[in-house]
Amino acid sequence: MHITAASEGEYSWCSPRYGGWFTRAMVDAFDDTSDTNVDGFVSWEEVFAITKDTVQKKFRQTYGFFSADQKKDMSNRGINSQTPKYYSMVKKSSSTNIQMVSQDTTKITESNQETTKVPDSLKTINNLWTLSNPSSSFAITIESDKPSYNIGENVTFRIKTTENCYIIVINWNSQDEPIQLYPNKYESGNFAVKGKEYMLPSSNPKYDFRVSGSKGEERIKLIALINRNDNQTLRSLIPLDDGSGSTFSRLAVVPRKDLSGNELEAKIVGAIKMLKSSDWATANCIIQVK
Repeated sequence: MHITAASEGEYSWCSPRYGGWFTRAMVDAFDDTSDTNVDGFVSWEEVFAITKDTVQKKFRQTYGFFSADQKKDMSNRGINSQTPKYYSMVKKSSSTNIQMVSQDTTKITESNQETTKVPDSLKTINNLWTLSNPSSSFAITIESDKPSYNIGENVTFRIKTTENCYIIVINWNSQDEPIQLYPNKYESGNFAVKGKEYMLPSSNPKYDFRVSGSKGEERIKLIALINRNDNQTLRSLIPLDDGSGSTFSRLAVVPRKDLSGNELEAKIVGAIKMLKSSDWATANCIIQVK
């Protein structure tokens, strides 16, 4: 079996959070729900068809976030998608034999292998996720109530701090943009008292953190700030989850249309680094969506 992440002349894309679009889509397609003809057998053809559709949708969703130079380059090359392609495919026959079915006898040339490499411009580091402060005068922790969740389940976070502070909880949406899960329009107060354990949502919530969308890993970042003005400044930079039933894997948010995800993260990180080093701290949490 021979499969490529993109067709001849196309780029094979990736992102810091999502990883390789093709790889992620194919891994997610290895699931019983991919048995589209309901014959009790998930074939490679079914896996590939779902993978191809997912990758093409990802390209369409992300196209608006490409830089002007990237769009110009793709236009000059006649690239308008990322289309996974198979050159030979394992197929389940009516008998017990497995056959190779050829779609295209075109050889994969060395030049084509070079074309499908990910551009260096996309190999960026998610600075907000990795941001930490070893000089902080206090510590915070965030944990989920369990390590993994099925789609449709609710998530609760436990938060604890060693100093009175203001806390902000951040997640990344499907476009890899940071959004503010907490505080939100249902719980606007975000002051935390040192030594006290907080549960989010609180004991009398008007909302839930509910998992839906695709399987995978979800990153949650907690930022704590001692200074009230610093809290207001940072909250004004981070788009809010709009509270319309949004979820970890596919979050409905109010986008900052004037900034890309990377530019927004750089602005947030820059604002945090301007603060007094002893007055802020961060903590990370990862959950698995099954």
